[in-house]
Amino acid sequence: MTIKNEVNSKHLNLILQAIKVLTDRTASLTERLDKSLKMILEGIRANNGSIMIANEQGTELTVLASTKKHIINKKQPVNPKSISGKSFLSQKPVFIQDIHQDPDFAPKARPENYLTSSLMSIPLISVGDNSSYGVVNASDRHDNTCFEPGDLELLMDYSTWISPILQNSFLMDVLSQEKDRYKALSSELELKQKQLITANTQRSELVQMVVHDFKSPLSAVISNLELLSYIGMTEEQKPVVSTAQDGSQKLLEMINDFLELARADEFMESTEFQDISLKEVALKEVDIARPVAKAKNISLELISDKDVIVWGQKKMIHHLVSNYISNALKYTPENGSVKMSWKLKKSTRLTDKYPGVVTFCVEDNGEGVPDDMKQSVFDKFFRMKKDVKIQGTGVGLYICGRIADMLGGKVWVEDANPCGSGSRFCATMFSRKDNDAQQ
Repeated sequence: MTIKNEVNSKHLNLILQAIKVLTDRTASLTERLDKSLKMILEGIRANNGSIMIANEQGTELTVLASTKKHIINKKQPVNPKSISGKSFLSQKPVFIQDIHQDPDFAPKARPENYLTSSLMSIPLISVGDNSSYGVVNASDRHDNTCFEPGDLELLMDYSTWISPILQNSFLMDVLSQEKDRYKALSSELELKQKQLITANTQRSELVQMVVHDFKSPLSAVISNLELLSYIGMTEEQKPVVSTAQDGSQKLLEMINDFLELARADEFMESTEFQDISLKEVALKEVDIARPVAKAKNISLELISDKDVIVWGQKKMIHHLVSNYISNALKYTPENGSVKMSWKLKKSTRLTDKYPGVVTFCVEDNGEGVPDDMKQSVFDKFFRMKKDVKIQGTGVGLYICGRIADMLGGKVWVEDANPCGSGSRFCATMFSRKDNDAQQ
């Protein structure tokens, strides 16, 4: 083996060892840079050296590793009149065998600046855009002699090999920091969410308690007013008591609606989903609503005979069906009709979780909903002007909308007849079975 080949082999082994150190993720980036730099400096017999990285603007160099520990993390403006600045800006190695003979740097060659007259500075070139992003410096050879071309070659090879590794290390460190930051942020958000859930639960419980406490004495007031009407009153007392009864009944209905809103929050927290017979729910709610329909002589019909199995929370389904029927009975005139139906279809959307889509509808022959209000009727506390004589606060349909969201479906209202009279309130929900579903 020739002397040149032997030197090249030593250089290659040294660079490979430095690369191995740089890629060791068990140590910090600073420790890896420091250790690998020392190995290379020993290879060229240099006492001092440093690795400097530029900021994003390329106006400042920061010392990341150095044999002089007191200058680590120090910043230096990029100056073309300095050795590192010239190497960084020119993107070319600066190799000075005797600084006292160099026309650019001889005036600055003072003993306190440089112990020897030979220095090297090699730019670190970015793999992506071939721009400089730092420099590697070496100075002060052991024997006070000048650096040789072979030393420059080793330092250049080191710079060439470590550039992509260094960039990757910077990126990995940034990603690690971002990961830690997002992890901390996630933990904080999780804590905030738990606090909000707790606060919301406490609020709902408080609302239910307060509203329920209002309901008890109000019920006593209504009972006594009814008793007073039964006992008998003078003609002057009758309108006063009648007004009090109407106001009390309206207030009681408002209290019931607020309780419903509180229960809607409970629905949102429920995860007890199961297969539910829609026909069974519908029949039960029809039986409950039958006395109200009979009082107005309204025909309450269940058109669909075949049962469908929907996926949901039982209280939610009952609440949605009950509210739709109650709403239809309120707005249907005497001697009118309310019809309930459903239809099962196969899902055609990739985003649907289940194969069967159930459309549930309740149709009435009332005055209908104007086109410009078809979206608003599901807003919280929405009431049409013509509804002043009909009791309610406008939360029933809002709750239906929230329930449909929880079930993964949607709600809407459409005209029951082409002429615009009557309304058909619909809601979609899902079935895990698509047997007998229409295409």
